[in-house]
Amino acid sequence: VFSFKMLDRYVFKNRSSYVMWYLMWRTLNGLHEKITLSFMVKGHTKFSPDGYFGLFKIQYQKKNIDWIGDVVECVREASSNSIIPLPYGLSLKRKKPLFHFYDWKSFLSKFFKDIPEITAYNYFLLSNKNLGKLKLKKSPKDKERTMILLKNEHKRFTGSIKMPKILKPLDLTQDRREYLNKKISPLVFDPKKKFYYALKELSLK
Repeated sequence: VFSFKMLDRYVFKNRSSYVMWYLMWRTLNGLHEKITLSFMVKGHTKFSPDGYFGLFKIQYQKKNIDWIGDVVECVREASSNSIIPLPYGLSLKRKKPLFHFYDWKSFLSKFFKDIPEITAYNYFLLSNKNLGKLKLKKSPKDKERTMILLKNEHKRFTGSIKMPKILKPLDLTQDRREYLNKKISPLVFDPKKKFYYALKELSLK
């Protein structure tokens, strides 16, 4: 059983059909028996990660940021234990990525349909007792509305769990590299760091 609450600050990102598709996919694959998702009322602006952005902002104001390495250093020095916030990326000399980004939208859109007026609802319930069905309410006292989320209501996910393709970052275009080299490099405060804006270095490959 999985239950969590979310603030309404990023309503069009968090409260979207894509999020519900993903949660339904997890339920249909037997990863959860029941998932409840509750959103707090509109107008809330307090969000716990904001404090971490505040710590980062303090460090950012003290430093000259010439390249991505300076941003990483700024993040690491934002808290005393260097754990939160946490910089991430293969550019940090990790052999393997800590996370993968998947093309969930394209993958899940084959199986599920959009939820009309989803931003009007605050409470959502998915359960393995009602596979493929989403229960939703606008307020705690409202009667639940049931919606079949599957395009094919008889579709079932059997066998091994199939995953979408991994999204990989695109390399910089030649035009973008030339722009950074000509327009941004002259603004670099530390002469030693101009090296990072050389054309041969401006590549993710």
